Formats: sequence, structure tokens, C-alpha cells
Amino acid sequence: MDTEQIKLMKKNGMYFGSHGFDHYWLDALAPEKQEREIDMSLKFLKEIGCDISAWVKCYPYGTYNDSLVNILKEKKCALGLIEGGRVADLDRDDPLLLPRVDTKDLL
Repeated sequence: MDTEQIKLMKKNGMYFGSHGFDHYWLDALAPEKQEREIDMSLKFLKEIGCDISAWVKCYPYGTYNDSLVNILKEKKCALGLIEGGRVADLDRDDPLLLPRVDTKDLL
């Protein structure tokens, strides 16, 4: 998809969240590089018309670490989706570490 196609999808009700800008294993990056990756992703979301005051992160490869979660908190991330192979329990799970069912879990 190109940017214009993405904007059209957004205009017609599609929700876009962050999956990263360059799709790195974010837990393997230094905190400064994690923050740069998040900032670039948020800049792109803003360019396509997304509200980034409360946004969603789906961790590439399902991986994360404490520094990444702290950056997401600072950047006002509302929800973070990790791999977990189960449905999230919204009463128990951390909103930035919500497990999700991946398509590979359904095979």
C-alpha cells in the first residue's frame, strides 16, 4: 500500500496503530534507538491522520523489555499487544502488555 491508499482506508474507518517503523526486534535495541523507532512510527501515524494522544502498539515479534514499556508510557501509549496465545483479561493484564491470539495460534 502507498500512503494515499492508507489515508483512504483511514478515512473509511480503518484503525491504524503502531507496529514499529522499521520492524526491529525492539527489545534488542538500546533505549535511545527504541525511542527513535517509536517517534518515527508516531510521526507516520500522525501524517496519515491518526490521533496519537492515545494509541496502540503491537510489539514486533511480540518482544519487549522494561525500557521499551517505559518509553511507551511516556509517549501516552494506551494499549500494548504482545504474543501470548490467549485472550487478554482486562481486569488483570497490564494495559501495555495485553496478550493476543496470533493467527499462528489458530492453526
